Amino acid sequence: MSVRRAQLLDDEWQGKAEEGQTPTSQPIREGSLASVEWAQGIYAKVEHGDRPSYYRESPLIVRGLKVIALSMASILPYYLVLDQVTSVKDEDYTPCSNRSCTYMRIYGSEKMPGTGMNFVRVQNGVSRPIALEILPFRAIRPFAMPLESDMPRGPTPIFESDSDYFKHGLHNSTRVALMDQKRHVAEFLSWTRRSAFSFAKTPLRAVLGPASLLSQHLSPSWGMEHLQSALCPNMNSTQMHQRCEQQHIKGRIVNHLDTGCSRYCFQGSIFLWFLLTIAHDFMLLSDRFENYVSLPLYVGAAATLFQGLACAALFIWSMGATQVFPARANATNTCTCYYILPSLWCILALGMPFSLLFDWAGKVQMLAMSSLYGDYLYSWKFTAPHHLVKQSLLWTWSTLVSTKVTGTTADKGQNWHARIMSTDPEAFNRLYLVMKGMWFLRVLILLTVVIAASPFMVRVKELILALSQSTSGALNFCLRFIVQPLPSVVIVIIGAWAVLSLRDHVLHEDNLRMLLDREVETKSSHRSLVFGVLAALVSILTFSSTVALWPSWREMWDPASAGDVSIIQAEVWGSAGFAWCGLVVFQVIREVYIFEHEMNLLRKVGDLSDQDSEMTTSTSSDEDEDEK
Repeated sequence: MSVRRAQLLDDEWQGKAEEGQTPTSQPIREGSLASVEWAQGIYAKVEHGDRPSYYRESPLIVRGLKVIALSMASILPYYLVLDQVTSVKDEDYTPCSNRSCTYMRIYGSEKMPGTGMNFVRVQNGVSRPIALEILPFRAIRPFAMPLESDMPRGPTPIFESDSDYFKHGLHNSTRVALMDQKRHVAEFLSWTRRSAFSFAKTPLRAVLGPASLLSQHLSPSWGMEHLQSALCPNMNSTQMHQRCEQQHIKGRIVNHLDTGCSRYCFQGSIFLWFLLTIAHDFMLLSDRFENYVSLPLYVGAAATLFQGLACAALFIWSMGATQVFPARANATNTCTCYYILPSLWCILALGMPFSLLFDWAGKVQMLAMSSLYGDYLYSWKFTAPHHLVKQSLLWTWSTLVSTKVTGTTADKGQNWHARIMSTDPEAFNRLYLVMKGMWFLRVLILLTVVIAASPFMVRVKELILALSQSTSGALNFCLRFIVQPLPSVVIVIIGAWAVLSLRDHVLHEDNLRMLLDREVETKSSHRSLVFGVLAALVSILTFSSTVALWPSWREMWDPASAGDVSIIQAEVWGSAGFAWCGLVVFQVIREVYIFEHEMNLLRKVGDLSDQDSEMTTSTSSDEDEDEK
């Protein structure tokens, strides 16, 4: 009976094929037990309309709960990392005693004053912090500043190693440290490094200058003169080191990562991202917006906006992980012990912002594609048969949001363009403006990424140098001769790639026309001028990063002799890190998550829609006149 049923199914399939109909089941070959079981299985049940009981769609409430659960799972890792880094145990902090600590803090707080866009060096046992005076066409010199209570009246002075202020006992340690840093400047800063440092520091100042001036005017305690002394009265450096190791002193550490505007901005932005993602997916699942198909796209754009703001806030927050953490060292609060997080904690604090950045860049790209080809669920991931997926366009991107999607059944409804035009004819123009805003938002967010990378580059270089000193064997060889020069090699490759990409985007594709929303081609001379300026900037930043990050031969052949990281090394590495990360991040995000072509298509489709509307209006007017 089962074999007979298989034969009937096979004959039915052949009959339908001869009649030109699409068969509902595949032919089953007679003679094997497997074919009989297959004929009696799901295909036979489907043909007779008897699906398994579990072959049914979930009710709307289950779909909504799934959206909420998956959306919550997408934001949970960022909250966990934020919580872990802000809940560091006291014993995990490293005192700035045997090694100095360099940091950069733009905005000040109640416990830690801002220091501007330059790096500051503090060390327990050295009474005052040290920075560098960096002026064009002048020698770079280290300086320190006394406490605000000891400052003379008049303009803020700069105290060098030969100043009378540092000649008495308490500040003798600062005088020795200033002399040591002056020697490091002379040894480390060759003319090539000085040139590279100047090229890299200039754009960093241009970007951070306004923020530093704003912080200086808004913060009541801004400047090195507000930093507490790292040497208590009637103590020497050794005694101060011992005090900073005591557990009750570590219990007073103030973790500024637990508070601050950037943390609250991140929490608010990611919560709004969560809510808007749920709202977007609910709108699609409810099927109540078939007559307003563009409305969920605007909600999705708002969700993407807040995800980007959360990414920027998280990068700014992560900068705090590279800074020092103060702890009151005596009862009168006249001196402070300074600590830092271990380098691995800093890398963890930076890893999650980068994860969020790449996820956001992909969402922006998909927002542009979904505006052209159809909206999709943000929280759900679908599994599809490979033999169908590989026939679709862009399947290697792991997406089916494209112009061609292959399936088992053809969609007999309106295509996406027709659905948009029938409900909202101006939607494509508005979506073009939305994506244009996203393009500029991407530039601003990538600038925050680059700013955060400046102090992180210093910590990464310190970590590599420390590992080069503490490891042995093949790992030590790789760290010294591969990992240390690797950033310089990478930036040369990225710089060449960036110049070639600029040539394509500016000279050949004319992206300026797309950004300016016009059909007239940009003049060749204007495109050449823009390309020349941008290519020169990329070349200068590539040169400065390559030279500044290239390790000295002493660090490569004998890492143990490198010693403590000096303030001039921190300044050079930090400035080069800004240029290095600026080139790498901008180039990778722009080329991997490109959406300029989709913007151009939105612009063209919007313009064609306007022309169709004008022609329709004109035709209607002509018909009315003819009737009259």
